[in-house]
Amino acid sequence: MVVLLGAIALLRIRIHLAAVLGLAAALGIALFVYGMPTKPAFAATIYGAAYGLFPYRLDHFEPDLSISAHRRAGSFDVLRNSLGRLAPDPRIQIILVAFSFGAFF
Repeated sequence: MVVLLGAIALLRIRIHLAAVLGLAAALGIALFVYGMPTKPAFAATIYGAAYGLFPYRLDHFEPDLSISAHRRAGSFDVLRNSLGRLAPDPRIQIILVAFSFGAFF
């Protein structure tokens, strides 16, 4: 995590490249600092990468479909107009939307 966040914040490396750098650092620490055997270390690396990557894509597939359906139907325009009448300040609109998502979850 230190390598990942340091690469993003201090070195200004793109996020996906910083993630690969953090993965390589974790693998190097497992192999050389802790002396983990090579085969289990690489198996854990592949499993961890897959575990982190695939649930993200599967969790975001359905909302992507839902958003595109709402855009085609014009629901976002109705929501934008309603929020604009309720609170014209965009900062207040963001707070209302965030509160609504929190209440939803």
